[in-house]
Amino acid sequence: MKVSAQKVSRPARSVGNVRLTGSLRCATLEDSALVKRLLPDHIRLSRASAGCLSFSVLPQEDGLTWAVDETFADRAAFQAHQARTAKSEWGLKTAHIAREYMIRDRADPNGAAPSTDKSPI
Repeated sequence: MKVSAQKVSRPARSVGNVRLTGSLRCATLEDSALVKRLLPDHIRLSRASAGCLSFSVLPQEDGLTWAVDETFADRAAFQAHQARTAKSEWGLKTAHIAREYMIRDRADPNGAAPSTDKSPI
């Protein structure tokens, strides 16, 4: 199954965007195969989420790492996406896979917040 490398871009508002960038780091090729199998549905549902401005998860050359880049209109849209994802098949079956990412909220004067938790991006 080929994973789409397309990004969905919609006009972004200049204030209030929340952007998550980072990576999923699979420990095994089996985990990477799991990501590849579940990813199309996760991408489809994420892009359909209210407030999703862009969403991409792209495989990297090593076969174990996936680059993640997602943007939501505001904090509420991002949090709704996180809540939906946590309960989804993607969130439940990939919870053990390491995630390293940075979250930037343009509305937050404190700037970016790094995270290495297991939130199901």
